[in-house]
Amino acid sequence: MTAEVEIKKVKHIRWEWSFASCNVFATKPRIFRRPISLKHIRSIPGFENFGKSQKDRTPYRNVTREQYRQLIEECGI
Repeated sequence: MTAEVEIKKVKHIRWEWSFASCNVFATKPRIFRRPISLKHIRSIPGFENFGKSQKDRTPYRNVTREQYRQLIEECGI
């Protein structure tokens, strides 16, 4: 993970067949100085299967404040 974004809405583009939608961000994306490692993400309770094929198909994730604190801990923020 190298950025944090909040999606305000998804715009559907009728004339575009290959990729018919785009995200509109609520605020400017926050770019981390160095990426959050997958190993670190999977060490957080509730994220054990993060990104694993056939186990984690969630397109978005609601996180608790504690999970968020643990997530950004590696970034030194």
